[in-house]
Amino acid sequence: MMQNNSCREWEERLSAYSDGELMDSPALEAHVEECPLCRRRLANHQALGERLRQLPPPDLSDCQNRLEMGILQKRHFHQGNRSILAAASVVILLLVGVWVALRPASHDSMLRDYFDDHIGIVATQDHKGFLSDDPKAMEAWLSERLGFIPNIPPWPWAQWKSARLCAIRGERVAFVQLAMNDLDASLFIHPSVRHGMSETASPQSPHIAVERGYAAACWQKDGLEYVLVAPASATNMFNRLD
Repeated sequence: MMQNNSCREWEERLSAYSDGELMDSPALEAHVEECPLCRRRLANHQALGERLRQLPPPDLSDCQNRLEMGILQKRHFHQGNRSILAAASVVILLLVGVWVALRPASHDSMLRDYFDDHIGIVATQDHKGFLSDDPKAMEAWLSERLGFIPNIPPWPWAQWKSARLCAIRGERVAFVQLAMNDLDASLFIHPSVRHGMSETASPQSPHIAVERGYAAACWQKDGLEYVLVAPASATNMFNRLD
């Protein structure tokens, strides 16, 4: 049967009509009544629609389960990564802490204790201990209380005031107070094996550090380590330590 131009006009509307999407179309219904070809096409569309409606609904539970599983795995993956990063950060912090705790203290950080003692004595004008202007007498007094003889340098320009004991990093140290050009100074003496801040320094070439307006000269001689703390303005006297 030949398809006429009228059939071509109604062909695209047959599917919508069979699905109930095209309501109240008397012209289409009249054409179908007269056209066997379009009646057959409409019947095919209606049969196909009926078969589709009889199909059971798709089971989406498996897809839903897979989707939920994927989301959980992704979440656990990110949580696992965060846990790994957190654990790595803790290990790094512990290693840094161990390194800081075990590394040898720098010379200047060790000298800070001497700065603190000197500044405290100058601020309070505390001259307790053995008062004397004789370095040999102070040396004898200190020797009786220490396990070594603190050989106090015989500086002719020094104005000796007193001797006492102090604790530096848990060790007993000889502490001698003196004046340099009328400026208060402190001389600390202890065995070099205890702290070893100036292995290569000598009275002629001391290790010098400056902090808070004060200067410290550090050197070794005859198995003893000396630390002289004075105002920074008196550092010219550090050239006269031998």
